[in-house]
Amino acid sequence: MKLGIVGLPNVGKSTLFNAITNAGAESANYPFCTIEPNVGMVAVPDKRLDKLAEMYEPDKKTPAVIEFVDIAGLVKGASQGAGLGNKFLENIRRTDAIVHVVRCFDDENIMHVVADAGTNVPVDPLGDIETIDLELIMADLEMVNRRVEKAAKAAKGDKKFLHEAEVFRALAEHLNAGKSARTFDCGPEDRAIVETADLLSLKPIIYAANMDEAGFADHENNRYFRMVRDLAQKEGAQVLPICAKLEEDIAQLEYYYEKMKEFRHDVNQFVDYDSMFHMQVAVATHNKLLMSTMMASKDSFENGIRLAMRESLTQNPRVIDVTIELHGKIIEAIKSGDYQTAYTAMREHISYVNLTVKYG
Repeated sequence: MKLGIVGLPNVGKSTLFNAITNAGAESANYPFCTIEPNVGMVAVPDKRLDKLAEMYEPDKKTPAVIEFVDIAGLVKGASQGAGLGNKFLENIRRTDAIVHVVRCFDDENIMHVVADAGTNVPVDPLGDIETIDLELIMADLEMVNRRVEKAAKAAKGDKKFLHEAEVFRALAEHLNAGKSARTFDCGPEDRAIVETADLLSLKPIIYAANMDEAGFADHENNRYFRMVRDLAQKEGAQVLPICAKLEEDIAQLEYYYEKMKEFRHDVNQFVDYDSMFHMQVAVATHNKLLMSTMMASKDSFENGIRLAMRESLTQNPRVIDVTIELHGKIIEAIKSGDYQTAYTAMREHISYVNLTVKYG
């Protein structure tokens, strides 16, 4: 299964891609930050597979995977080549389904681009969806018209192609009305004919409504999210409320946490990733004072922790294991969105570090 992540520039596509895959794709506040598509593979968790592996202990366990493709931002006129549109549309054509990231937040520091890469316009989720849909539809219309011509020409030698030409003419009228191929009403046999055309607007779609943290915390009352949700219901599509930046922050914390576990027997590497973990927590708070304070004390912090760890390990061999467990509690609390639990978990960790430094 290959899923293409699409949307206008600066809506959070690469941020979402990084959160899902931990691939580290560049995300920045300017159009076409992504040019070549980024590709990431994600294993699908399956408890049944885990149970079988536990029972039979195979040499190798191979889970099902989903391939995610981060496709550069489309703009109005992409079907005519605007913004390297033809290339990007071809990348979408190679996917099995589309994850359409829709911006559902206001931020004057992040440009909202629809047509002109240098022009910032107001956030408009429904308008953004219409822009992307129209470009996919226009690209499909060109292909469908070619299929009409091909079927009509073939019908001169074989009358069975007459019906195919009729189906594609009806579909062309549907697309000309600005409607996607997904909403074309036809029977199973005609649907099978339509599916031979590999149309962009026929692909299954999931709308990812990307909000800021405040909007996501109360997304049912977020007017932008409600717009996308209502449209998805009319189309029979799915909508997923997300905060891509928050998910990316959590994914980065999980990455550092896994590295801490990997290097539990190497104090130097362990402390490096421990420091990165706490720096990422600071980054996620968006507190500039906290971030600058931690950056200024980074070297002395790491040196002090390394020394304390080495001394403590001689008296308490479990100090690193306990430290890892406490970091796991912090991550779970952050993921749950429970402020009080996260605060308690961090205080427990700090208290343990203080005791380790003081008494070993």
